[in-house]
Amino acid sequence: MNSSFKLKCLIVFAFLTALSVTAHAQDYALKISNSKLSKELIIKHNKRVRLFTNSGLKLNGKAKIAADHLVVEGQRIELDEINKIKRNPAIISFLTTSASIYVGAVTLGVGTMVALFGGPQPLVWIATGSGLLYLGTQKPNPLRAYKESKGWQYEIIPAN
Repeated sequence: MNSSFKLKCLIVFAFLTALSVTAHAQDYALKISNSKLSKELIIKHNKRVRLFTNSGLKLNGKAKIAADHLVVEGQRIELDEINKIKRNPAIISFLTTSASIYVGAVTLGVGTMVALFGGPQPLVWIATGSGLLYLGTQKPNPLRAYKESKGWQYEIIPAN
């Protein structure tokens, strides 16, 4: 047999082996359910979340879900340590933060111009602009938070 044919067969075999290993790897998801409301939400592996623990720790990032725990920002979080969790999609996070900062800066600029040229009520413009700037730096997230104290339960399930 030709040595280039053997090399090609070896490359195809290695590729198919790698493909089958990743195809059979077990992925997990976080199931958040509330029996009173008959609602449930599934957060898949590697989705962005904002998580609050019982000890007061606030974590924000992609959730890597294992068989019995979560890893967010490199920290291992057990399910019983979660106080509150919410989805935090990148597009919503970007839009709310950047929009608040942009509108706040423009409003603050208009307020400054109104104050310099003696227009009516510059304090309202400046206060509104400052408030919007502050809101933008606090990473607002309008999505619903799922709190354990409100009857939400967390469970790790195999993802399909």
